[in-house]
Amino acid sequence: LERACAAHHRAHPREWGPAPAQAAADAGLAGIDDPLPLVQADPRRRLALRHGRLALAGHQPAVEERLARLRDQLLARIRAAGLRAPARGDLLTALAAPERDLDAAAKLLVDAGLVRPFPPNWMDAEALAGFKARLPALAAPDGALDLGALRQATGMGRNLLVAVLESCDKEGLTRRQGAGRVLVRR
Repeated sequence: LERACAAHHRAHPREWGPAPAQAAADAGLAGIDDPLPLVQADPRRRLALRHGRLALAGHQPAVEERLARLRDQLLARIRAAGLRAPARGDLLTALAAPERDLDAAAKLLVDAGLVRPFPPNWMDAEALAGFKARLPALAAPDGALDLGALRQATGMGRNLLVAVLESCDKEGLTRRQGAGRVLVRR
């Protein structure tokens, strides 16, 4: 696993590391579905799990200063937008950044768990968590979620709201029912 992580760090210096299952496969441990118990059992703590990625314990992504500044500017704009997650095109224009750099900065934020992609939009992870926490208060007594009322309460556009609710469906928080959604878990 250490060798697999080290090879990944060399090949992808801007990333935290490989997904745990990918690291196991790269290490020839394909039969192991979850290498995390191996990591936790290592008394020398040579590997760490950060942002859902496996990495050598001291590894930090290599980010040049120009990209770090862009990452910080991008995060500030995404956080300021809250639930009205800005679209990629709008951010390209506002930040006057090359597409390749903007995408690299966004990937750093997504990998760090600070931003959640809802193509073509990027949403602040904290704003998304707040939305999920508010869902029970926004639901009708029977758990029904009215898209129009949600749009009005959040300021989200229809397409973005549907994408966010689909992610809530995958997490088991909501379920599609007819033309709308219903809260599954309060």
